[in-house]
Amino acid sequence: MFKTLLRYFNTIKYLEPKQVYLRVLYKIYFPVINVNVKFKKNEKKIKNIIFLDKENSFNENKFTFLNISKDYKKNNSWKYYNTSKLWTYNLHYFDYINVKKNVLSNDIVIGLINDWINNNYSRRGIGWESYPLSLRIINWIKWSITNNIQSNKIDESLYIQSRWLNLRVEYFLQGNHLISNAKALIYSGLYFSTKESNNWLCKGLKILNEELDKQILNDGGHFELSTMYQLIVLEDLIDIFNLMRVYNYNNQIIIQKLEKKIIKMISWSMSMQHPDGKISFFNDAAFNIAQDFPAIKKYSQNLGIPIPAENNNLVKINYLSNSGYVSIKNHDLCLIVDIAQVGSKIQPGHAHADSLSFEMSIAEDRFIVNSGTSTYDENKTRKFQRSTLAHSTVTINNQNSSDVWKSFRVAERANITEISVNNNRIKQSVEASHDGYRPIKHTRQWICENNYLLINDKIIGKFKSAIARLYLHPGIKIINETTFKTPKEKIIKLSSNNNYKIIKSTWHPEFGKQLKNHCIEIKIKSSLNETKFSW
Repeated sequence: MFKTLLRYFNTIKYLEPKQVYLRVLYKIYFPVINVNVKFKKNEKKIKNIIFLDKENSFNENKFTFLNISKDYKKNNSWKYYNTSKLWTYNLHYFDYINVKKNVLSNDIVIGLINDWINNNYSRRGIGWESYPLSLRIINWIKWSITNNIQSNKIDESLYIQSRWLNLRVEYFLQGNHLISNAKALIYSGLYFSTKESNNWLCKGLKILNEELDKQILNDGGHFELSTMYQLIVLEDLIDIFNLMRVYNYNNQIIIQKLEKKIIKMISWSMSMQHPDGKISFFNDAAFNIAQDFPAIKKYSQNLGIPIPAENNNLVKINYLSNSGYVSIKNHDLCLIVDIAQVGSKIQPGHAHADSLSFEMSIAEDRFIVNSGTSTYDENKTRKFQRSTLAHSTVTINNQNSSDVWKSFRVAERANITEISVNNNRIKQSVEASHDGYRPIKHTRQWICENNYLLINDKIIGKFKSAIARLYLHPGIKIINETTFKTPKEKIIKLSSNNNYKIIKSTWHPEFGKQLKNHCIEIKIKSSLNETKFSW
């Protein structure tokens, strides 16, 4: 009992007081809104519309999200039992209506929207939670203005949904949810033209202005430190910039601020991707949730936002000091190192216990990986994927470096200290320590040259067990215990001053998906471990 209370205390103590107060309030208080609305749409002449196409998740009368398909059943109240909450969230987002032209006819989309309206009028259930509500408002408005839809029924529902959202902004959650809420209020505020909708617009812009300073760090990283949510928030900001352009909304202060933040976020994303053009897996991260970075980059370019130039030097090292990552690109090597604190103090829900983990590619093939994210459900898989055990780092005494628990909570957290980043043309090195195993301290150093990577681990303090794990990408072929081959035929040699073994494991690149891979487990007997990869 005492341990449970202490864990709750160590979780809550980082939160802002309003987060605690509003979480309780939103549980017990449901506002009453007037559903009789008189609205007027914004009739300004709008510019050419460009939006980023979404994945077609509705096909042949089936919805497919998170690699799980379900038949569409009309009049079922949009409740799909025996699926995860995240799957049902995706159902209510309506991302699937903003796909490439001629994939779904307007008649099909109108039928889906009207079915939702007819069966979701109670303002209860997942569809009326603020996050899916925000995304649905945005998607309906995108689709409506792109296809010049004139439907009083749809617009009336949009107005009611916006009125509800205005009273249910997720101040208690903060993070990417709050930016999505602000975005939806801005969209409704520009789409409609009433005194009430202007208030939504002003409120959305106020939230956005505050959150841009709070959530987007000076190095361009989003403060939740998830490579996946980085791209989700980046697309949100570009979408807001875009809609202001569409409606000729000339607020230069917010437009210029948005553009600066977008450019910084693009630069950060460039540093954190592998040579295959996809994200690295730090904290909650998986493919096919956010749009791929190349698509977002092109979307930004099409709107006239200047893109940071690629650094084409043979040796590139980028220390993202505000978020806490280092990216090194050296000849055939791409190394991405996590020396970050544990996410945002006030919203660490997407954080993993992954301190001093890393990923690397050799000659454009992923070689060392973290295990990824395949579920948000509260189960053994989620527990494993957030644990230190699932990452390419050191586990001491079978504990987590930070106390991740439930699906989205973190109590005691590792502190990163003694950071050193050095660069020259011949050799690059990164070093940092963390105290997550208090009073034991773990220090890790990475040393790179053009044909090898040396990883030095030092453990200060008495310990019963210490294991360094290095997860191999599923595409890596094991020749023998010391030799590996990449898909592009690169031969990589491994050596260590400690005994190690190669065990079977799994990699989780998408929600609802896992692939077989292998993990190198190095048992650290003394306080020092030296691991070397050469190619």
